[in-house]
Amino acid sequence: MRVICYTRGDLKRALLLCGIVGTWLVAINQGSELAAGRLTDLLYIRIALDYSTPFAVSSLTGVMRNWGEKNP
Repeated sequence: MRVICYTRGDLKRALLLCGIVGTWLVAINQGSELAAGRLTDLLYIRIALDYSTPFAVSSLTGVMRNWGEKNP
């Protein structure tokens, strides 16, 4: 039986990377809009996506690594 395992360490790593990379992406992608004070609903969605993308990538990497360790 194959079980996908997501550990507390994976979650911590994903949250750390989400904070660092997400902030960098927001600065690059939405920096001018934020500096100009143009806060719209679409901007909030874009910011959420900027943070959720590195979280998802890091989480998936952790799951794939754990999958390989448990199922050689």
